[in-house]
Amino acid sequence: MTNTINLKELTVPAGVTMTEKKTAIIFIRGDKKAVLKGKALEVTNVIKDIKRITAYSAEIIEKCHLGSIRGVIAGVKDTADLQAILSKYYKQSSKKAKAPAAIA
Repeated sequence: MTNTINLKELTVPAGVTMTEKKTAIIFIRGDKKAVLKGKALEVTNVIKDIKRITAYSAEIIEKCHLGSIRGVIAGVKDTADLQAILSKYYKQSSKKAKAPAAIA
């Protein structure tokens, strides 16, 4: 088992777009964004269900000019770990999208 992230083997959750940049991989669906930089996955939404997310303080967000980034998951191990994190991270918004019922 290797500790590398192979983007060709990665299956992203439905509706998530993956954009490869020079120094990062960006995953976006709706208002949620995750940015993979090396082994750190920065996120725009701090979800309490994911225990590995470390929320940034307001001072760090302003000092480091992080924009919409609110937390980080450090130490993404490999492709399977990244896929599991993305599945759990993007699962939340799909529940909210199903909530409104059609009016008959």
